[in-house]
Amino acid sequence: MRSTRRSIAWLAVFSLVGVYLIFIAANSAYASQPPWEPDTNSAAPYGNIVFYNAAGNVLTSGSDLTHIADFAATTTGPDANATKATLLFARPDHTQAQTSLWTTTSASASTNFPNSSAPAPIQGPGFTHPVVTLGPSDGNISAFIGGITPDMTGGYANIYQVRLKDSGPLGAGSGSNYWSSDIMVDTNAGTWQLVYPTAGTTTTLNASPSGSQYQGLTVTLSAAETSATPGSVQFKDGVNDVGSPVAVDGSGHASLDTSSLTVGNHSLSAEFTPTDTASFSGSTSNTVSYTIIGAPTWRPVLYGSHRIGLTDSCLASFDHAVSVEYTFYQEGAPIPGESGVASPNYKIAESYYGKHITCSVTATNPVDSVNGTSLAYVAGVGLALVATAKPYLYDGTNRTTAPHGRYEYVNHGTWSPAATSYSYQWYAGTTRISGATSYRFVPPSSYVGKYIYCIVTAKRLHWTNGVYKTASLKVT
Repeated sequence: MRSTRRSIAWLAVFSLVGVYLIFIAANSAYASQPPWEPDTNSAAPYGNIVFYNAAGNVLTSGSDLTHIADFAATTTGPDANATKATLLFARPDHTQAQTSLWTTTSASASTNFPNSSAPAPIQGPGFTHPVVTLGPSDGNISAFIGGITPDMTGGYANIYQVRLKDSGPLGAGSGSNYWSSDIMVDTNAGTWQLVYPTAGTTTTLNASPSGSQYQGLTVTLSAAETSATPGSVQFKDGVNDVGSPVAVDGSGHASLDTSSLTVGNHSLSAEFTPTDTASFSGSTSNTVSYTIIGAPTWRPVLYGSHRIGLTDSCLASFDHAVSVEYTFYQEGAPIPGESGVASPNYKIAESYYGKHITCSVTATNPVDSVNGTSLAYVAGVGLALVATAKPYLYDGTNRTTAPHGRYEYVNHGTWSPAATSYSYQWYAGTTRISGATSYRFVPPSSYVGKYIYCIVTAKRLHWTNGVYKTASLKVT
């Protein structure tokens, strides 16, 4: 449950600073991270704290030790059932084996979350992380420092850990785990500086139109550096530059229109370089997978049994086609009604028996149009005729028995497609009756007690014969 909520919450905190990835560089005022970091008590699935001013802008330093920030938010989601959050200051103590044993004091009152009082840049759509509101008297690191003796061990001096803990009505989440970040305090200058995670810039990239574009048409690359730090963006395609660096505007945005990307797949990114490299680090955006589409490719195949009365399909494997048209031919001439059609299927007409049938395909997109023609196949005989109304025996008075000495007739039924001729063969039991090949037959008295039937064969030129055995009648 916790890991799932944390994953969702990571996305939420990313949304509130408008980024997908956060890149961090060493701060010039503190060259290495504190020796206790990453703190095992705030490691995954917990994380760090982000500080904000009243407008919702990220703070990495400040000049008011009595109120270091207006809001503090976690970088992952809360514990199960937790509804409140509190900010604390902790004094590093190298004599303690566990950071959870350090001296701490509350730096704020408890704040219920989701925190509706936080400005939109902090919350973002669907944001449910713990967000602590720091009132005018909260976040007083000066008072905390004045009430303790700092640990002056190398790597500890003037650095304090800021923690955020969540809890619920029954104390859920109130154990030894917490979110944390570290600040270095200069009491002489009256300033503080984030040292873990150290200050950095953040950059995102979008490409429009999304996902793909046709060769030679414009792709717009848009980068955003969320802290609006002055600098420039170099758009990249893998390791290669796309155009020249573009200066970010006052809101941290830079864009580039390009039509130079080649056909194929690309991995696009944006590299931000700040103007003030002493105070800010550069950052690289998320990568955007992008495809430049060239002319369509094709491979048409006429698929099917190639028999009259049956449907053949003009199959083609296309890449990047916007529209596709099919034309079917017999002996090289377009078949009426089957030229430039949208359907890849054609039912071969009976009149084309023995003719060479082919199909062509034309695929088009904004780049180009290509055409391909299949191999030719000879249209063969159709399938067997099918009896849609079954043949049966009758003698003019009944259809239940066959009186001897009288004509017994066979109704040849109805066939699809329509038969043009029929042939007949009468049987007595399993014995073929010699010479009984007419549509009628007179059973002799010697057949009394036997069962007779007729096999009807329906015929049509260029079609396979249809065959049907009638029901048997007893000779009386």
